[in-house]
Amino acid sequence: MKDHLTRRNFLAATGTAALATTITTVHAAEAGGDLPLRILGIACSPRKGMVA
Repeated sequence: MKDHLTRRNFLAATGTAALATTITTVHAAEAGGDLPLRILGIACSPRKGMVA
């Protein structure tokens, strides 16, 4: 893991995760499977001096 998390790296990782989730959901819907939809919630509590 990187020592310093930059805003650019964070947004890139978030975008990649969102894209992967969207692709997986679309494929599951096209297949007509009975896979349950999983909802992931992420909360953040920035530390002092580490705010974006």
